[in-house]
Amino acid sequence: MGIIMEKRHPVNIRYSYFCIEGFTFGQGVCAEVLLDAAMPLDPLKANAQALHMLRHMHSLVEGDGGLLIGIDLPKPVPILLAAYDDEQGVTAEFNLNVLNHVNRLLGSDFNLQDWAHEARFDSRTSRIEMHLRARRPVMVCWPQGLRYFAQGETIHTENSYKYPLSDFLSMLACAGFAEPMVWTDEQQWFAVIHAHA
Repeated sequence: MGIIMEKRHPVNIRYSYFCIEGFTFGQGVCAEVLLDAAMPLDPLKANAQALHMLRHMHSLVEGDGGLLIGIDLPKPVPILLAAYDDEQGVTAEFNLNVLNHVNRLLGSDFNLQDWAHEARFDSRTSRIEMHLRARRPVMVCWPQGLRYFAQGETIHTENSYKYPLSDFLSMLACAGFAEPMVWTDEQQWFAVIHAHA
């Protein structure tokens, strides 16, 4: 999901649970958001946090600004799974790299060779789930403890929600945005939306 917020002067943007890089762009402000990876596992909490984030964005650009946002819409499951478990292994490498970060942060000893990337689609919540599956029984240690993982046990690392366009437009309206203009591809798999604050 890509986001650009526009306002007549720069805005500093910080979220504790959203990774956002903000930088000045001409007369406005531009922010790129990695929203999906930071969303909680509980879909109700994820929806509430997405709405909270949109409301906060509205407060930053209210009055003389707007929001330009690109979203990934629901599409056939085989297309989604191919995108999140690509043949080149780019997504798998990205997902496995989570363990490198955990090792650095906690001093743990996750061995990437013990884990396999897995992408799933949960139709109940309309989300892609990224998991790391233990290839064999694994014992992971860190200075404060240890954890045993059975073969086949997974670590749920990420969610990527695929909001139907009507649902996302409703969230924008609830956040205070108005007059949305929507552009989609022919298949309606992706959308770009501009809304006024």
